[in-house]
Amino acid sequence: MTISKQMFLHGFIHKVSDAGTFVTCEEEEGEPLNIDLIADNPCIKCYCRSGITDCVLQEDCPSSYGCHNILKKPPADSCCKEVCLGCTYKNMTIKSGDMVKDSTDPCIALECQGGVLTHSTIMCTTTCKEPVYIPGQCCPVCKGCAYKGKTYADGILFTDNKDPCIFCKCSGGNIQCSKKACAQLNCPKQYLIAPENSRCCPTCSGRKYNSFMRGTVICLKRTCPRLKCTFNKWLPPAAGECCPRCPPPKRKCKVDGKKRKHGVTWFENQCTQCNCEDGVSHCWQEDCSAVVSGCPVRTHELQYISGSCCPQCIEISATCFVFGDPHYRTFDGILYTFQGSCQYTLAQQCSSSKRTFSIQVKNAVWHDKTQYAYTHSVYVKTKYLSVKLEQQLDVQVNNHHVKLPFIKLGHISILKRGHMVVVSTHLGVTVVWDGHSYVEVSVPQRYKNKMCGLCGNYNGISEDDFIGRSKTNYSTAVAFANSWQRDQSTCDIGHISNEIPPLSCSGVDYATLNWIGDRCATLNLYIASQCRTMEDLTAYHTHCIDKLCNCDDHRLCYCRSAKSLLKVCPPISRNLDFGHDLQSICSV
Repeated sequence: MTISKQMFLHGFIHKVSDAGTFVTCEEEEGEPLNIDLIADNPCIKCYCRSGITDCVLQEDCPSSYGCHNILKKPPADSCCKEVCLGCTYKNMTIKSGDMVKDSTDPCIALECQGGVLTHSTIMCTTTCKEPVYIPGQCCPVCKGCAYKGKTYADGILFTDNKDPCIFCKCSGGNIQCSKKACAQLNCPKQYLIAPENSRCCPTCSGRKYNSFMRGTVICLKRTCPRLKCTFNKWLPPAAGECCPRCPPPKRKCKVDGKKRKHGVTWFENQCTQCNCEDGVSHCWQEDCSAVVSGCPVRTHELQYISGSCCPQCIEISATCFVFGDPHYRTFDGILYTFQGSCQYTLAQQCSSSKRTFSIQVKNAVWHDKTQYAYTHSVYVKTKYLSVKLEQQLDVQVNNHHVKLPFIKLGHISILKRGHMVVVSTHLGVTVVWDGHSYVEVSVPQRYKNKMCGLCGNYNGISEDDFIGRSKTNYSTAVAFANSWQRDQSTCDIGHISNEIPPLSCSGVDYATLNWIGDRCATLNLYIASQCRTMEDLTAYHTHCIDKLCNCDDHRLCYCRSAKSLLKVCPPISRNLDFGHDLQSICSV
């Protein structure tokens, strides 16, 4: 039979003649055929498919990259342009990159790499307690294709997650696992590429032609045992050894008669933490300095939580102060002076529909030469009760005088503590009154951004504390405070100008006047460094001198003012001349 020149390779059927007659075949489906003219061409293979001859051009040539023994002249029976030198063993030819088993021993693996044949013994590993041995196979099998919690499909080859050189295969519903030795490579050391991404063996880079080496170098190589540690923890082989090893087990720590494992962390106490590091225990104390130093002293406080070492910086109830003639320090810390002598809203919720309390102050005028205003009485109103705090610590509840302590469960308690009266409401709002002119109002943090009155809006921003009743942000304390006046009928007709009276120190000797000037300068310095104020401190200094000049006991009046300032503006630093004054003059 002859074949025409018209032949269509790459899977096309070959014609017998130009007339279009095909070459038929009677062999079994897929059986290789030997056809005249092309039987001696190794690059063309013919098969019998559906009774017709089908010839295919063979182009499946392996890559020569990484081979350092590329033959300059490929063998006559090869259709590839570049061929890496193969190996021969016991009359058997093995292509470079192939791995086969010894025909006489299924546990001997033979792998060829560029003319170097690696001879190694397969090491079997099992995934079950009762493996089954099959005649003619090196390694036993385990029934089922489940491995470490994962089920594999038939024919799937996979590696162990601890050792990438352990290969397992699911075949016929069974798993068979073995470990291979890496082949000896034929490239110089500088061309070696270390295994990565969970690969088992190194590879070669580059390529090189070699016209000298023709034989086979046989290397006997040991298959390393399976290690218990994961491959990323392997240590290099010890001196004189060829296999990697696991690091030695970490030693335990013995602490107070107890053994603790490596890596374990424990607490000796709330502030001392320890860990065990290869037989040596290390302990350290938690550093609380950042929490303590970074906690704002005027708006927050340090609170210890059960089980914790360091305190937590917790925002506390905001407090507004009224003292002296009279001075006000808002919830957000602004200090100002206002000489109004009427009744004013000190603190209340802005929303009238949600208002549960209101605190008002009634100002009057000192009946002395200074004619300064002061806080004469305080009104605390809730939905159920009205409390009036008067001079000399007199108290009225719903327009009736009461004796202290006065307690109405679930609503209010009024107690006397030292020289103060303390009103505590069920809302968490507290009012402190000294029966003279000093007032404290404390509200819980839940009222933040909801307050109005002379005590400011309690939003953490001091610059907008002068927002009046009409929601206007006033530039002066007088305009702001007047907006919170209740009505004109409550004013003390003896003094309604809201201005600071003129200085009146006539009759005070020169030495006393010098002493008063020094003391007021000290108070002014303290205000400037420790208090936030939007006022000109010159006015406060003049006010201080005028007040002390007209006080019968200059020292007592100074100490009263100093103690009020200390409470209203707690010192950020203890290293102040003011502290020396309090010790030497006021015995504080």
